[in-house]
Amino acid sequence: MDRPDLQSILAPLKPFQRRTVEHGFRRLFTARSSTARFLVADEVGLGKTLVARGIIAKAIDHLWNDVGRIDIVYICSNQSIARANLPKLRVGGEAERSFALATRLTLLATEMAPQPGRARLADSKVNFISFTPGTSFQMGHSGGQAKERRVLFALLEPMFPSRRRGLMNLLQGGVTRTQWWRDTLTHQPLPLDPGIRRAFRTAARQSPDLRNEIRALIDNWFHRSRKEWPRDVRMQRNRLLGELRRLLAGICIDALEPDLIILDEFQRFKSLLEHRPELQDPAAEIAQALFAATTPEGHPVRTLLLSATPYKLYTADAEIAHEDHYKDFLATLRFLMSNREDKVTKLKRQLADFGAALKRAAAGEPAAVLEQKTVVERTLRKYMARTERVAASEAQDAMVEEPKVQVEFRADDVRQYLAADALFRAVGSYDPMDLWKSAPYLANFMQGYKFNTSFDEALIREPETVARVLRSHPEAFLQARSI
Repeated sequence: MDRPDLQSILAPLKPFQRRTVEHGFRRLFTARSSTARFLVADEVGLGKTLVARGIIAKAIDHLWNDVGRIDIVYICSNQSIARANLPKLRVGGEAERSFALATRLTLLATEMAPQPGRARLADSKVNFISFTPGTSFQMGHSGGQAKERRVLFALLEPMFPSRRRGLMNLLQGGVTRTQWWRDTLTHQPLPLDPGIRRAFRTAARQSPDLRNEIRALIDNWFHRSRKEWPRDVRMQRNRLLGELRRLLAGICIDALEPDLIILDEFQRFKSLLEHRPELQDPAAEIAQALFAATTPEGHPVRTLLLSATPYKLYTADAEIAHEDHYKDFLATLRFLMSNREDKVTKLKRQLADFGAALKRAAAGEPAAVLEQKTVVERTLRKYMARTERVAASEAQDAMVEEPKVQVEFRADDVRQYLAADALFRAVGSYDPMDLWKSAPYLANFMQGYKFNTSFDEALIREPETVARVLRSHPEAFLQARSI
């Protein structure tokens, strides 16, 4: 990948967006007093994604000569948003050979592995990787995806050579085709990143309780196949699989070496940001490990937060029992301040002084208000920026111009999307949202796309699954007899 042309990337930005980019980048990367965390809280519709892309471009340019591999991690609430926004944030593109990957944290063990004829993170100067909290942090008592369990089998198999068949049964999870599962593990082993493989096996060997639990489950239950396992055995198995996935996730964080993390609409998963040891939330522990990581050069990982509503701005009297906007505000600032309680306490004191000045102003002594307001603003500007629409026009849109396009949206359009989404999922393909916007009867016009290859393979592998979707949505697919 060639070094990005910074000026051409920043040129389309409006002046207020450019100012936010410059301020956010300075606070994240070059300011002496930075905590390496910054919030862009611009009002909805003012281009937070464009601002984030600008900061990413400046970060890449800033790190280019000093960092061997630049990893940008994008975290949002669901995979559909990740697939839609990752191309918008990506600086460069296919022509520049930057690497983009929407995946699960645990699957980095195989995604980072060297594979013939396939690019990987280590082969690219700049990498864009996206995760979602539900799949990468919140393991719970869940066995995860089949591919994750294939990774675990490849990691654990050499440690349990005499229990190979039992390990297959233990990791089978919800896969119903036992022979297919065993053939896949035997004949299609997943490649592993050497560093992650060594680190995982070292950690497993240093945990005798974990190894003993695996042996006990295999010897007591999974040494032979069964169509149905007792409920308590399934629960024990899933809890163990969740623990193994958490162990692997932590090791993958160390291998990832992120330089910049983007948290988009983070209020939807804000609990992962709160550092509360008394709760001992495994999901939060994994997320905190990522946010607290350091780069190979010894710098803290920079974190850019995006949200128009980062905390509840106002609490009505009827809501006070359930909501606390001030507490929510301080929780956000606490994360931005890297959990430095001395800085949080200082801000609380400044806010108290500002509140007292407002009360004195109401009593006829306004002199101190402006001074105390400036003190609070100076502190908050170190950690956040917010731009709101100005009221210079009747529609309050003086900063941006929104084209007025009349679009008719009908129930049939929704049904078309649901049908396309079901079919794409059935064949293991990607989210059809952007393609759905382009044409009706989408599945009938996909010749030459990757979807078509996946569809042909699914017809051989799981024809009934495909047929079930076609039967469930007959109105969404063109019929040969109709043509």
